[in-house]
Amino acid sequence: MTSITKHLSKIPEHIKAPDYRFFVVTNYCYFLGFLLHFSFLFTFYFFNVMPMATYNLVSCTAFIISFITNKKGFHIFAIFLCCVEVNIHAILSIYFIGWNSGFHYYLLVIIPVVFLMPRTHYLLKSGMAAFFTICYICLHQYSLSIEMPNILLSDIKLYTLNYYNIIGTAILLAIIGYFYSTAAKNAEKALARLAKIDGLTQIANRRHYDSYIQKEWNRLKREENFLSILFIDIDFFKNYNDFYGHQAGDDCLKHVASTLKEIVNRPADLVARYGGEEFIISLPNTRDEGAKKVAHQIQEQLKKLQIPHARSIVNQYITCSMGIVSFVPNDNSSIEAMVEHADKALYQAKENGRNCIITADLS
Repeated sequence: MTSITKHLSKIPEHIKAPDYRFFVVTNYCYFLGFLLHFSFLFTFYFFNVMPMATYNLVSCTAFIISFITNKKGFHIFAIFLCCVEVNIHAILSIYFIGWNSGFHYYLLVIIPVVFLMPRTHYLLKSGMAAFFTICYICLHQYSLSIEMPNILLSDIKLYTLNYYNIIGTAILLAIIGYFYSTAAKNAEKALARLAKIDGLTQIANRRHYDSYIQKEWNRLKREENFLSILFIDIDFFKNYNDFYGHQAGDDCLKHVASTLKEIVNRPADLVARYGGEEFIISLPNTRDEGAKKVAHQIQEQLKKLQIPHARSIVNQYITCSMGIVSFVPNDNSSIEAMVEHADKALYQAKENGRNCIITADLS
Protein backbone atom coordinates (compact mmCIF):
# COMPACT_ATOMS: atom_id res chain seq x y z
CA MET A 1 0.00 0.00 0.00
CA THR A 2 2.85 2.38 0.85
CA SER A 3 4.54 1.74 -2.50
CA ILE A 4 1.26 2.48 -4.34
CA THR A 5 0.86 5.75 -2.38
CA LYS A 6 4.45 6.77 -3.20
CA HIS A 7 3.92 5.97 -6.88
CA LEU A 8 0.68 7.99 -7.04
CA SER A 9 2.29 10.95 -5.22
CA LYS A 10 5.53 10.88 -7.21
CA ILE A 11 5.73 14.00 -9.33
CA PRO A 12 7.51 13.75 -12.71
CA GLU A 13 10.15 16.42 -13.37
CA HIS A 14 8.21 17.98 -16.26
CA ILE A 15 5.16 18.74 -14.09
CA LYS A 16 5.23 22.47 -13.34
CA ALA A 17 4.91 23.83 -9.78
CA PRO A 18 1.34 25.26 -10.11
CA ASP A 19 0.11 21.80 -11.19
CA TYR A 20 1.63 19.78 -8.30
CA ARG A 21 -1.37 19.42 -6.01
CA PHE A 22 -3.90 19.12 -8.84
CA PHE A 23 -1.71 16.41 -10.40
CA VAL A 24 -1.51 14.37 -7.18
CA VAL A 25 -5.22 14.73 -6.33
CA THR A 26 -6.40 13.75 -9.82
CA ASN A 27 -3.91 10.88 -9.90
CA TYR A 28 -5.56 9.41 -6.80
CA CYS A 29 -9.02 10.06 -8.27
CA TYR A 30 -8.15 8.31 -11.56
CA PHE A 31 -6.66 5.36 -9.69
CA LEU A 32 -9.68 5.04 -7.41
CA GLY A 33 -12.00 5.56 -10.41
CA PHE A 34 -10.32 2.64 -12.16
CA LEU A 35 -10.70 0.41 -9.09
CA LEU A 36 -14.38 1.35 -8.70
CA HIS A 37 -15.22 0.67 -12.36
CA PHE A 38 -13.22 -2.54 -12.34
CA SER A 39 -15.34 -3.70 -9.40
CA PHE A 40 -18.51 -2.50 -11.18
CA LEU A 41 -17.58 -4.68 -14.14
CA PHE A 42 -17.90 -7.81 -12.01
CA THR A 43 -20.88 -6.42 -10.05
CA PHE A 44 -22.88 -5.80 -13.21
CA TYR A 45 -21.86 -9.18 -14.56
CA PHE A 46 -23.03 -10.79 -11.32
CA PHE A 47 -26.30 -8.78 -11.47
CA ASN A 48 -26.69 -9.81 -15.14
CA VAL A 49 -26.65 -6.21 -16.40
CA MET A 50 -24.46 -7.00 -19.38
CA PRO A 51 -24.63 -3.63 -21.23
CA MET A 52 -23.24 -1.88 -18.14
CA ALA A 53 -20.66 -4.61 -17.57
CA THR A 54 -19.45 -4.11 -21.16
CA TYR A 55 -19.40 -0.32 -20.78
CA ASN A 56 -17.29 -0.60 -17.64
CA LEU A 57 -14.52 -2.11 -19.77
CA VAL A 58 -14.58 1.22 -21.66
CA SER A 59 -14.67 3.09 -18.33
CA CYS A 60 -11.59 1.25 -17.03
CA THR A 61 -9.76 2.07 -20.27
CA ALA A 62 -10.78 5.75 -19.98
CA PHE A 63 -9.39 6.01 -16.43
CA ILE A 64 -6.14 4.30 -17.44
CA ILE A 65 -5.73 6.79 -20.31
CA SER A 66 -6.54 9.69 -17.95
CA PHE A 67 -3.96 8.43 -15.47
CA ILE A 68 -1.25 8.11 -18.15
CA THR A 69 -1.97 11.45 -19.84
CA ASN A 70 -2.06 13.17 -16.45
CA LYS A 71 1.42 11.77 -15.76
CA LYS A 72 2.61 13.21 -19.06
CA GLY A 73 1.30 16.66 -18.15
CA PHE A 74 -1.88 16.72 -20.25
CA HIS A 75 -4.06 17.54 -17.24
CA ILE A 76 -6.91 19.22 -19.11
CA PHE A 77 -7.31 16.32 -21.54
CA ALA A 78 -7.21 13.84 -18.65
CA ILE A 79 -9.91 15.63 -16.65
CA PHE A 80 -12.02 16.17 -19.80
CA LEU A 81 -11.93 12.44 -20.62
CA CYS A 82 -12.84 11.62 -17.03
CA CYS A 83 -15.79 14.06 -17.10
CA VAL A 84 -17.09 12.60 -20.37
CA GLU A 85 -16.89 9.09 -18.92
CA VAL A 86 -18.73 10.06 -15.73
CA ASN A 87 -21.53 11.71 -17.70
CA ILE A 88 -21.97 8.79 -20.12
CA HIS A 89 -21.85 6.30 -17.24
CA ALA A 90 -24.56 8.24 -15.38
CA ILE A 91 -26.80 8.43 -18.48
CA LEU A 92 -26.46 4.71 -19.26
CA SER A 93 -26.98 3.63 -15.66
CA ILE A 94 -30.17 5.71 -15.43
CA TYR A 95 -31.41 4.29 -18.74
CA PHE A 96 -30.67 0.65 -17.87
CA ILE A 97 -31.22 0.40 -14.11
CA GLY A 98 -32.65 3.73 -12.93
CA TRP A 99 -31.81 6.84 -10.91
CA ASN A 100 -31.75 4.93 -7.61
CA SER A 101 -28.57 3.09 -8.61
CA GLY A 102 -26.69 6.24 -7.54
CA PHE A 103 -24.16 6.63 -10.35
CA HIS A 104 -25.16 10.28 -10.72
CA TYR A 105 -23.37 11.09 -7.43
CA TYR A 106 -20.01 11.16 -9.22
CA LEU A 107 -21.12 14.23 -11.18
CA LEU A 108 -21.04 16.09 -7.85
CA VAL A 109 -17.36 15.17 -7.41
CA ILE A 110 -16.47 16.90 -10.69
CA ILE A 111 -17.56 20.34 -9.42
CA PRO A 112 -14.90 20.76 -6.65
CA VAL A 113 -12.27 19.23 -8.95
CA VAL A 114 -13.08 21.85 -11.60
CA PHE A 115 -12.45 24.68 -9.12
CA LEU A 116 -9.07 23.16 -8.23
CA MET A 117 -7.83 23.28 -11.82
CA PRO A 118 -4.60 25.32 -12.01
CA ARG A 119 -3.99 28.21 -14.41
CA THR A 120 -7.66 28.35 -15.40
CA HIS A 121 -9.70 31.56 -15.23
CA TYR A 122 -12.26 31.65 -12.43
CA LEU A 123 -15.08 32.52 -14.87
CA LEU A 124 -14.29 29.43 -16.94
CA LYS A 125 -14.28 27.29 -13.79
CA SER A 126 -17.63 28.78 -12.76
CA GLY A 127 -19.05 28.09 -16.22
CA MET A 128 -17.89 24.47 -16.13
CA ALA A 129 -19.32 23.98 -12.64
CA ALA A 130 -22.64 25.47 -13.80
CA PHE A 131 -22.60 23.15 -16.83
CA PHE A 132 -22.18 20.02 -14.70
CA THR A 133 -24.84 21.22 -12.27
CA ILE A 134 -27.24 21.62 -15.22
CA CYS A 135 -26.22 18.15 -16.44
CA TYR A 136 -27.11 16.74 -13.02
CA ILE A 137 -30.55 18.43 -13.08
CA CYS A 138 -31.18 17.26 -16.67
CA LEU A 139 -30.26 13.70 -15.73
CA HIS A 140 -32.76 13.81 -12.90
CA GLN A 141 -35.46 15.12 -15.24
CA TYR A 142 -34.51 12.42 -17.73
CA SER A 143 -34.92 9.77 -15.02
CA LEU A 144 -38.41 11.08 -14.25
CA SER A 145 -39.37 10.77 -17.92
CA ILE A 146 -38.52 7.06 -17.93
CA GLU A 147 -41.54 5.07 -16.78
CA MET A 148 -39.48 1.97 -16.09
CA PRO A 149 -35.75 1.17 -16.34
CA ASN A 150 -34.68 -1.09 -19.19
CA ILE A 151 -33.45 -3.74 -16.75
CA LEU A 152 -35.31 -4.28 -13.51
CA LEU A 153 -33.20 -4.98 -10.42
CA SER A 154 -34.44 -6.02 -7.02
CA ASP A 155 -34.55 -3.39 -4.29
CA ILE A 156 -31.65 -5.00 -2.43
CA LYS A 157 -29.45 -4.86 -5.54
CA LEU A 158 -30.33 -1.21 -6.13
CA TYR A 159 -29.65 -0.38 -2.47
CA THR A 160 -26.31 -2.19 -2.74
CA LEU A 161 -25.29 -0.13 -5.78
CA ASN A 162 -26.58 3.09 -4.23
CA TYR A 163 -24.69 2.66 -0.96
CA TYR A 164 -21.59 1.51 -2.81
CA ASN A 165 -21.68 4.70 -4.90
CA ILE A 166 -22.27 6.88 -1.83
CA ILE A 167 -19.15 5.36 -0.23
CA GLY A 168 -17.14 5.82 -3.45
CA THR A 169 -18.24 9.46 -3.74
CA ALA A 170 -17.39 10.10 -0.08
CA ILE A 171 -13.89 8.63 -0.52
CA LEU A 172 -13.22 10.78 -3.58
CA LEU A 173 -14.39 13.93 -1.79
CA ALA A 174 -12.30 12.97 1.26
CA ILE A 175 -9.19 12.64 -0.95
CA ILE A 176 -9.80 16.09 -2.45
CA GLY A 177 -10.48 17.62 0.96
CA TYR A 178 -7.43 15.97 2.58
CA PHE A 179 -4.91 17.12 -0.01
CA TYR A 180 -6.19 20.67 -0.18
CA SER A 181 -6.56 21.07 3.59
CA THR A 182 -2.96 19.84 3.86
CA ALA A 183 -1.96 22.33 1.17
CA ALA A 184 -3.72 25.12 3.08
CA LYS A 185 -1.88 24.20 6.29
CA ASN A 186 1.44 24.12 4.45
CA ALA A 187 0.69 27.52 2.93
CA GLU A 188 -0.09 28.92 6.38
CA LYS A 189 3.20 27.53 7.71
CA ALA A 190 5.07 29.03 4.75
CA LEU A 191 3.44 32.43 5.34
CA ALA A 192 4.27 32.25 9.05
CA ARG A 193 7.87 31.44 8.15
CA LEU A 194 8.03 34.30 5.64
CA ALA A 195 6.79 36.66 8.34
CA LYS A 196 9.80 35.67 10.47
CA ILE A 197 12.51 35.57 7.80
CA ASP A 198 14.43 38.40 6.18
CA GLY A 199 13.82 38.06 2.45
CA LEU A 200 17.38 38.87 1.40
CA THR A 201 19.57 37.06 3.93
CA GLN A 202 17.17 34.24 4.87
CA ILE A 203 17.86 34.69 8.58
CA ALA A 204 15.43 35.98 11.22
CA ASN A 205 14.08 39.49 10.70
CA ARG A 206 13.63 42.27 13.27
CA ARG A 207 10.01 41.33 13.91
CA HIS A 208 10.88 37.75 14.78
CA TYR A 209 13.82 38.88 16.90
CA ASP A 210 11.62 41.17 19.00
CA SER A 211 9.20 38.31 19.65
CA TYR A 212 12.00 35.83 20.40
CA ILE A 213 13.99 38.08 22.75
CA GLN A 214 10.93 38.77 24.90
CA LYS A 215 10.38 35.03 25.44
CA GLU A 216 14.08 34.42 26.19
CA TRP A 217 14.18 37.39 28.54
CA ASN A 218 11.25 36.02 30.57
CA ARG A 219 12.74 32.52 30.66
CA LEU A 220 16.21 33.62 31.73
CA LYS A 221 14.76 35.99 34.33
CA ARG A 222 12.97 33.03 35.92
CA GLU A 223 16.12 30.90 35.76
CA GLU A 224 18.37 33.80 36.84
CA ASN A 225 20.77 32.97 34.03
CA PHE A 226 22.92 35.02 31.66
CA LEU A 227 21.96 36.42 28.28
CA SER A 228 24.51 37.89 25.90
CA ILE A 229 23.69 40.18 22.96
CA LEU A 230 26.08 40.94 20.09
CA PHE A 231 25.42 43.97 17.92
CA ILE A 232 27.29 43.72 14.60
CA ASP A 233 27.85 46.32 11.91
CA ILE A 234 29.72 45.77 8.61
CA ASP A 235 32.49 48.36 8.41
CA PHE A 236 32.10 51.08 5.75
CA PHE A 237 29.24 49.23 4.08
CA LYS A 238 27.86 52.39 2.47
CA ASN A 239 31.20 52.88 0.75
CA TYR A 240 31.09 49.23 -0.35
CA ASN A 241 27.61 49.70 -1.84
CA ASP A 242 28.57 52.90 -3.61
CA PHE A 243 31.70 51.38 -5.13
CA TYR A 244 30.62 47.83 -6.01
CA GLY A 245 26.89 48.39 -6.56
CA HIS A 246 23.77 47.27 -4.73
CA GLN A 247 23.80 43.74 -6.15
CA ALA A 248 27.30 43.18 -4.76
CA GLY A 249 26.11 44.75 -1.51
CA ASP A 250 23.22 42.26 -1.32
CA ASP A 251 25.62 39.38 -2.00
CA CYS A 252 27.92 40.63 0.74
CA LEU A 253 25.05 40.72 3.25
CA LYS A 254 24.08 37.18 2.27
CA HIS A 255 27.64 35.91 2.80
CA VAL A 256 27.94 37.61 6.18
CA ALA A 257 24.51 36.32 7.31
CA SER A 258 25.41 32.80 6.23
CA THR A 259 28.69 33.00 8.16
CA LEU A 260 26.93 34.20 11.31
CA LYS A 261 24.38 31.40 11.03
CA GLU A 262 27.10 28.75 10.67
CA ILE A 263 28.87 29.95 13.83
CA VAL A 264 25.79 30.58 15.97
CA ASN A 265 24.06 27.21 15.73
CA ARG A 266 22.77 26.23 19.18
CA PRO A 267 18.99 25.65 19.21
CA ALA A 268 18.25 28.54 21.59
CA ASP A 269 20.58 31.04 19.86
CA LEU A 270 19.30 33.47 17.25
CA VAL A 271 20.91 35.48 14.46
CA ALA A 272 18.80 38.25 13.00
CA ARG A 273 19.15 41.10 10.55
CA TYR A 274 18.42 44.19 12.62
CA GLY A 275 18.35 46.63 9.72
CA GLY A 276 20.55 47.64 6.78
CA GLU A 277 24.03 46.25 7.41
CA GLU A 278 23.38 45.64 11.13
CA PHE A 279 22.96 42.17 12.61
CA ILE A 280 22.09 41.13 16.15
CA ILE A 281 22.87 37.85 17.89
CA SER A 282 21.33 36.59 21.12
CA LEU A 283 23.15 33.92 23.12
CA PRO A 284 21.05 32.61 26.03
CA ASN A 285 22.89 30.96 28.95
CA THR A 286 26.12 32.65 27.85
CA ARG A 287 28.45 34.90 29.86
CA ASP A 288 30.64 37.62 28.37
CA GLU A 289 33.60 35.24 27.93
CA GLY A 290 31.49 32.95 25.72
CA ALA A 291 30.12 35.92 23.79
CA LYS A 292 33.66 37.24 23.13
CA LYS A 293 34.68 33.80 21.88
CA VAL A 294 31.80 33.82 19.40
CA ALA A 295 32.72 37.36 18.32
CA HIS A 296 36.32 36.35 17.62
CA GLN A 297 35.11 33.33 15.64
CA ILE A 298 33.01 35.68 13.51
CA GLN A 299 36.04 37.87 12.83
CA GLU A 300 38.15 34.86 11.86
CA GLN A 301 35.50 33.50 9.51
CA LEU A 302 35.03 36.89 7.84
CA LYS A 303 38.79 36.99 7.22
CA LYS A 304 38.55 33.62 5.50
CA LEU A 305 35.76 34.87 3.24
CA GLN A 306 38.12 37.52 1.84
CA ILE A 307 35.40 39.67 0.33
CA PRO A 308 37.31 42.57 -1.29
CA HIS A 309 36.56 46.05 0.05
CA ALA A 310 38.55 48.68 -1.81
CA ARG A 311 36.80 51.53 0.00
CA SER A 312 37.55 50.39 3.56
CA ILE A 313 40.21 52.31 5.48
CA VAL A 314 40.84 49.51 7.98
CA ASN A 315 41.32 46.45 5.75
CA GLN A 316 41.34 45.41 2.09
CA TYR A 317 38.59 42.89 2.88
CA ILE A 318 35.16 43.11 4.54
CA THR A 319 35.35 43.46 8.34
CA CYS A 320 32.86 44.20 11.08
CA SER A 321 32.64 46.00 14.39
CA MET A 322 30.87 44.42 17.36
CA GLY A 323 29.35 45.56 20.63
CA ILE A 324 28.62 43.02 23.36
CA VAL A 325 26.49 43.16 26.49
CA SER A 326 26.12 40.29 28.97
CA PHE A 327 23.66 40.35 31.87
CA VAL A 328 21.12 38.46 33.94
CA PRO A 329 17.60 39.73 33.15
CA ASN A 330 15.78 41.15 36.19
CA ASP A 331 12.99 43.51 37.14
CA ASN A 332 15.36 46.48 37.27
CA SER A 333 16.43 46.12 33.64
CA SER A 334 14.72 45.95 30.27
CA ILE A 335 15.35 44.50 26.83
CA GLU A 336 15.44 47.98 25.30
CA ALA A 337 18.06 49.14 27.83
CA MET A 338 20.30 46.14 27.21
CA VAL A 339 20.07 46.46 23.42
CA GLU A 340 20.95 50.13 23.85
CA HIS A 341 24.04 49.13 25.89
CA ALA A 342 25.09 46.77 23.06
CA ASP A 343 24.48 49.56 20.55
CA LYS A 344 26.65 51.97 22.58
CA ALA A 345 29.40 49.35 22.76
CA LEU A 346 29.17 49.00 18.95
CA TYR A 347 29.43 52.78 18.61
CA GLN A 348 32.54 52.71 20.83
CA ALA A 349 34.03 49.98 18.59
CA LYS A 350 33.52 52.27 15.58
CA GLU A 351 35.09 55.18 17.44
CA ASN A 352 38.09 52.99 18.30
CA GLY A 353 38.91 52.46 14.63
CA ARG A 354 36.41 49.67 13.67
CA ASN A 355 37.15 45.99 13.03
CA CYS A 356 37.18 45.44 16.80
CA ILE A 357 35.06 44.13 19.69
CA ILE A 358 33.89 46.20 22.65
CA THR A 359 32.06 44.81 25.70
CA ALA A 360 29.64 47.10 27.51
CA ASP A 361 30.50 47.92 31.12
CA LEU A 362 27.35 47.62 33.22
CA SER A 363 29.06 48.33 36.55
